[in-house]
Amino acid sequence: MILGSQPLFASEHDDKVGSIYFEKGRLRLIHPSGPTREVYRSYCVCMTNPDKKARNRDIDTIRIWVKKYWDMKIYPSIEAFEKKFLGSIRMIKVDKHAVNESIEGSLFELIVDSYGGIRSYHPSRGYVSPLKKTLTQEQLDFLELSIIYSKQISHWIMSKININGTIDITADSLKTLLREDLLSLKVKRENVVMIWKIFSLLIDIYSKQDNIDEAISHIIQELKIYVEIDRFSDDLRHYIFDKKFNLIGTQTRSSMGSEIMSKEQLIKKYNTSPIYLRSIYAFIKNPHQDPSTIAYYTVLKIYMRNNYFLERLCGYFGNQLLRESGALDGTGLDVDDDN
Repeated sequence: MILGSQPLFASEHDDKVGSIYFEKGRLRLIHPSGPTREVYRSYCVCMTNPDKKARNRDIDTIRIWVKKYWDMKIYPSIEAFEKKFLGSIRMIKVDKHAVNESIEGSLFELIVDSYGGIRSYHPSRGYVSPLKKTLTQEQLDFLELSIIYSKQISHWIMSKININGTIDITADSLKTLLREDLLSLKVKRENVVMIWKIFSLLIDIYSKQDNIDEAISHIIQELKIYVEIDRFSDDLRHYIFDKKFNLIGTQTRSSMGSEIMSKEQLIKKYNTSPIYLRSIYAFIKNPHQDPSTIAYYTVLKIYMRNNYFLERLCGYFGNQLLRESGALDGTGLDVDDDN
């Protein structure tokens, strides 16, 4: 393992393990953006003010202090940090090799370079917690490999999904393509058997259209994209192409009042996207289509090109893989199952 032989401690939130920490980084488990392995050096403290708002203010104070140095193109040292804040802010320095009991509060990491300069920081939602069980090397290897390759293979499979969110290739055809692409994915020879199990599970997950639909629906709700869908749908409903077409009755027009939009207003509002415009013109040609359906697929096509949206989709399937692969079995890790 790149991160070190044994995990040192965990961060927990609502009694669920969010990440496990090693000498050289962490494995993030179930998370809206998916599992990930992060390799870095860090100095850890736990912000211990029982008042969460005050705790967040303390974190902001540290952020402002660090950024002042960065603005001068200086990376402040851990020594300068300790001199400034230890004793003045309610925090406990975390001895990563001696976490024998939980430390209530919020874990806060300062990411440092090889010279001890602070390059970044990571505020965790969770508190510091000892691991409840020693993991075997085989468990750690499988867990790490599942996390490393879930996102990589998810991106690979996402490239095979059509722009409207459908996948028109079978699990067998995906496996054939995958064999051809194994070299490009840089899989180490000694990990091929373990990785093939992970690949096969991901392919089985992705090759079911119901899973794709459920994932897209979940991300749309989570990112509140449905608000945008509803707005576009309402604009289509309130659109009047021309009086001579009489698309809606006079009484309905009156009840809509100022919400009525002309063809020109509708096009002007959405002229930033060719996909929106194509959808509007499709509606003009066939005004009896359901605006909600048009809006859904229009917005979906836009977001299927959006890197952040795709990252969240990959994260969703990475979480699903971690649950179904058996990588957590026997580890004693109780993970958040809501994301």
